[in-house]
Amino acid sequence: MEGLRGLVLLSGLGLLLGSPLIAAPRPLPDGDYLFGEAPRPGELGRTYLVLRLRRGQFEGAMYMPRSSFDCVEGRVVGGDLQLRIRDSYTREPTELILTLNPRRGSPDGFHRLTPQSNDLRMIETCRRELTAGS
Repeated sequence: MEGLRGLVLLSGLGLLLGSPLIAAPRPLPDGDYLFGEAPRPGELGRTYLVLRLRRGQFEGAMYMPRSSFDCVEGRVVGGDLQLRIRDSYTREPTELILTLNPRRGSPDGFHRLTPQSNDLRMIETCRRELTAGS
């Protein structure tokens, strides 16, 4: 019993000592994301947000189907997406924070969808535009 108690103690101590080395899970892993106010892509009058996330930072676009799109950039901080939206006409930035719903893996009020080829083109266009404008 004495040896077993020592094993449990060491085991617990190892977990305790090891915990600072374990990174907290990210709300969203790196990847391409499409979030929409509607549960399906392409619904007129609904807003969509497409992002390419890398190491907690992202760039992409916010758009409504059959309309212009605004480029966005930002970062994930805690459970929030902190966005800077650049108006496609005035070039003026607007700050916006969207809270991520951890159960759904999407911002509150948005559905998680699969990005389509046009979404990926918008990401690339905005990546170039944001890099050129920096």
